[in-house]
Amino acid sequence: MRHLATEQAAAEGKVLVELLVFSGKENPKWWLNEAEAADLARTLAERQLTEAADPPRGAGLGYNGFRLGNRGKVPHLPTELIVRDGVVTERTATHERHVQDSAGIEERLLAQAEDRGFGEIIAQGRPPFPESWTGTSEEVVS
Repeated sequence: MRHLATEQAAAEGKVLVELLVFSGKENPKWWLNEAEAADLARTLAERQLTEAADPPRGAGLGYNGFRLGNRGKVPHLPTELIVRDGVVTERTATHERHVQDSAGIEERLLAQAEDRGFGEIIAQGRPPFPESWTGTSEEVVS
């Protein structure tokens, strides 16, 4: 019998989102649907996130951003993304690169998390964005 997560991945966009918020217990996770995965890939391709950034602060207690795993080899998405503190970290098997989240990806993921019932969890441990974050509400709503 196939595992539920495996079946859902086959039906969805094959990008797993993990809300990095807990220490000592499993973090909330969800699959992006096909449209959400395509939108993320399109955003990354169109925005050409190129402004280098320092790595985000070390993880602490509470909200630590999101980890996205490209399980289905969705085109234009790296193997793994970490989105935290206004920084997008792209990870592949051979490199890691940190860029400013000028496309508002973190805000979009926060909205998705709230839509999925995790808003209170985030509110309890989410610090404000650093001044270096450059996203705007207009970018997030689009």
